[in-house]
Amino acid sequence: MPRNPALIAKLALVRYMLDVAESQRQQPEPVSGLAIMTIHDAIELFMNLASESAGAGKVGKDFMALFDALETSTGTSFVHKEGMRRLNKSRVNAKHYGTFPSRADLSEFADLADSFVRANCDLLFGLPFESISLVVLVTTAELRECLESALAQRDLGEFEEAMVLIAEAFARLQQLLPDDRDLMSDVGRVARHITELSPPDRGYPINSEIVHVFERVAKRLWLLEHGIDRRELQLFTELVPHVGFVLSGDRFVQSKMRKTPLQREELEFCFGFVLRTILRVQDAEGMASQVLRERGRRSAWDV
Repeated sequence: MPRNPALIAKLALVRYMLDVAESQRQQPEPVSGLAIMTIHDAIELFMNLASESAGAGKVGKDFMALFDALETSTGTSFVHKEGMRRLNKSRVNAKHYGTFPSRADLSEFADLADSFVRANCDLLFGLPFESISLVVLVTTAELRECLESALAQRDLGEFEEAMVLIAEAFARLQQLLPDDRDLMSDVGRVARHITELSPPDRGYPINSEIVHVFERVAKRLWLLEHGIDRRELQLFTELVPHVGFVLSGDRFVQSKMRKTPLQREELEFCFGFVLRTILRVQDAEGMASQVLRERGRRSAWDV
């Protein structure tokens, strides 16, 4: 089957929805119960894409009719079909009767859904589910290009350069984050006051240094407020080099001393962290952009 970019993007959305469900089911009850809706929607999208690709069609509105139509059209017997039937019943109970699955059931359904798409993606679409990257969902070109280049360098075994590109993507992401204008106005006023009290022979302007530090702190706080895991952020910061940009826009890199060679697992963690963070920020800024557009203003994420 030819690699259709639109199809790949929709399959990436299935993968993203399963990731979102994983985050949802870690929440306290009853909020965690919402994961059953997201898992079900992901599988339904997956099956609708398969039906469309195979020209199988669907009879009626019943969820399992998708499976029956595809099995008839392709002669395929789906792995975990009965598990998907139980998933559908649980979703009906949650949506229509307010009876949410237990944490143990949610864990089972999440594992079943993951196993289902992995077992059937190659069969239905001719490509392994593992090969579908969420990078295609990144809407900002400069961030997507950094991540794509990082993957290319990783595949070449150039782990250090891949890590620099991952750090660059994160640095560029922070440039796009919204500024807290009131906070930065207060910081600027305090910085000017400190500069006036500083010895005249310091040799460099402390004013801009203070403002720069507070800008970084404010943007880190913004990320934490929007659900970025503090421990993951700390580990990421420890692993990646510092990447910044001069006034011309050129990149500069400050490497960190390492006692051991960079491991692939560390690289994969940093890549996954940045990608998840970008997608989470996209979600938050997508909602904010709508409000700004209604007020006649633009967000940095509007393209």
